[in-house]
Amino acid sequence: MDALSRVEQYVPSIQSDLDIVRTILKAAVQTAVTEEQGKEVWEAYSRCLEVAFPICQKYQYWNHQLNDISSDHSLSTISFDRLKRLEEDAYSDPELKGLMGELKHGFSLVSHISDSNNFRQTFEYYGEAVAYDMLSKHFKTRRVDARDDSMPDFACLLPDGKEFFVEVKSLDIVDAPFRSEQMHEDAMQQKIELEEQIKQGRKVATAVRVVAPFKKAFDGGSYDPRSLLTVINTFIKKSGNAFKATQFTQGPTFAFILSDRLVIPGGKHDVAPHYYERGGGAVVSGVLWHVCFGQEGWPIFRMPDFEGKPGLEGCMTLNGLLADKVVPFPTGAVIVASTGSEDSLVGLYDSNWAPHEGWSEDETTEVLHKLCEAYNDENNSWGQLHSMT
Repeated sequence: MDALSRVEQYVPSIQSDLDIVRTILKAAVQTAVTEEQGKEVWEAYSRCLEVAFPICQKYQYWNHQLNDISSDHSLSTISFDRLKRLEEDAYSDPELKGLMGELKHGFSLVSHISDSNNFRQTFEYYGEAVAYDMLSKHFKTRRVDARDDSMPDFACLLPDGKEFFVEVKSLDIVDAPFRSEQMHEDAMQQKIELEEQIKQGRKVATAVRVVAPFKKAFDGGSYDPRSLLTVINTFIKKSGNAFKATQFTQGPTFAFILSDRLVIPGGKHDVAPHYYERGGGAVVSGVLWHVCFGQEGWPIFRMPDFEGKPGLEGCMTLNGLLADKVVPFPTGAVIVASTGSEDSLVGLYDSNWAPHEGWSEDETTEVLHKLCEAYNDENNSWGQLHSMT
């Protein structure tokens, strides 16, 4: 009701239904609501939501359709609380309104519960809206011409008027769309197993399903869910393929990666080359630092299975994004965002990155300091702040 009241001025068509809801709820304080009144208030409330929050309603529709049958990883990764806030904020923000319009279009293309391709595309639209929301909290942000694929997604202004750009990519799971179909099937099998247990009369039904976004579609049983090398290689390959040089020619441009559909093992500690896990119990390699600055042959350490077992997982077989001299990455600054119960934004940058006259390390760190909870460079200048868990 609070959200509907806040957007009422932008959607005057809901006023009559909203008045019905308010009148009946006010009367319910003194007298019990009849069955007929209960039905009336629910129908009026539902009509208000359909008109005022159509994207949230479509999100819930597909979740309800999937609930007893299966699950879609891209859909389930969307935060309903954030989606609701974005849809409300869009009424007073023209830039966000355009982005949410594309998200609404994405949901309209989904045709059935197994339509993983359109669920994945819908998440791409969601990712751009999330990135804009994060950026606009700290900088004056506008969307660049969405019709031109060679342009970055957003332009932002520093307080002194200097302009920089941001190109956004929402990284997908490994081997999508094949793995999306497999994960859909795994979720369906879990539901079937639970139903079978209930039919057998079990009072408590349990079934286990592992969401493995880094697992290949046909891995032959070789997948190691604890592998940091798999995470590092995945981020390097996916980021290297996703960002195109033509999108980084307008001025200083940051690569913005939304990693919600993947998992970052160490959170903000991953901006350090190594960090101490469990209060110093083990030294673990920072995944994101190595994604950017690691080099072929460098060792990667992870949590040992038990005391005395080696922590060395292996050595890198790829050069990091900002360390590859043969295939240079189109920018010298990378922002990685993940959302959940709390937002997490971290940054990695090349201290020598000077893409345009008047832009230096000072401007780069100013952006990262305002936007990120942790950031670091190739020299590990800030790693000591994030090396303890």
